[in-house]
Amino acid sequence: MPLYRYRCTLCQQTTEQFAPSDKIPKSARCPYCGMGAKRELGFHSARPSCWPMESDACGCHPDQREEFMRTAAAHGIPTEFNHDGCAIFTSREHRKRFCETFGYYDRNAGYGDPTPGGPFRQIQQEIEHG
Repeated sequence: MPLYRYRCTLCQQTTEQFAPSDKIPKSARCPYCGMGAKRELGFHSARPSCWPMESDACGCHPDQREEFMRTAAAHGIPTEFNHDGCAIFTSREHRKRFCETFGYYDRNAGYGDPTPGGPFRQIQQEIEHG
């Protein structure tokens, strides 16, 4: 059964719902605020996926969203942040590039995940040893 994504018309949160291909609901109710949510056209998945991924760990205070988006774009990694300040990663590569650029890593990293000692570590060492 395909997975469909809906975006709330009020709070802009996204939610996903499984539905049979022959009975695709065009709208749903937002689980966050209770308002109507419209289906995002073009999105459906035959199996669950974690992308886009929202990350609290790489997030910011909601008041700093615009600043963080500008900073990420200036480093060549355009990244959106939701209304709670969570970073929204569009792919594994996007997450890896963002984390390595800003010095974050995944302690339980697998192949292709952000690991300690990326480009940020090199910059940090250059600053420390001057």
